[in-house]
Amino acid sequence: MIQIDGPRRQVFIKFTNGVRMHRLLQDTAGTQEIKHDTGELSQVHISIAGMGFQQVRIDNLPPEVPDRTIRDNLAKYGEVKDIKEELWTKAFGYKVSNGIQIVEMNLKLHLPSHMIIAGHRVLVSYDGQPSTCYACNESGHQYQDCPNRKRRVPPEKISCTSTWADVVMQNTRNTRLAMLQHTTETLPGTCSEGTQTTVNMPPVMEQTL
Repeated sequence: MIQIDGPRRQVFIKFTNGVRMHRLLQDTAGTQEIKHDTGELSQVHISIAGMGFQQVRIDNLPPEVPDRTIRDNLAKYGEVKDIKEELWTKAFGYKVSNGIQIVEMNLKLHLPSHMIIAGHRVLVSYDGQPSTCYACNESGHQYQDCPNRKRRVPPEKISCTSTWADVVMQNTRNTRLAMLQHTTETLPGTCSEGTQTTVNMPPVMEQTL
């Protein structure tokens, strides 16, 4: 797949596997000479998308976490140049941090979409970043299809002490059943011998607390 970014004068090429991509980088040493129809020669720089200087956005990280902790966690992915807070848009008329940290760094490896920094699970994003699984941080699949995700086992049904609402509801049901069993009664003194008159009792309504 080829995608052209005209304003930035860039072309993105998606390879079917990483082996061919790295082989191309080794064969060209990161540059390739292109000859135009006019005979003019141009030097084209080849690199992995998203590598080099990037502004990495880190979300969900408390502001009290020191910059040194952020640098230590990102050190293996590249050289951290600067860390600053992202501010709300100037349309509000005042400078207030929105809780997102902006890390300027030279990437040598792609960062996962989620990381654990100082015990907090943070969201990491930047231009050209490949999407990774929320569960295992590997690319090529999403969380719902993750082969490394542990499936939850339905918990066993645990018996517990009945609440007051359960007791009232059970008593109401028992009362209604007892009333339904005696819906037919004989009225004395108003019937001839050997005959009976039935009286339908009104139904008892359940009460829900």
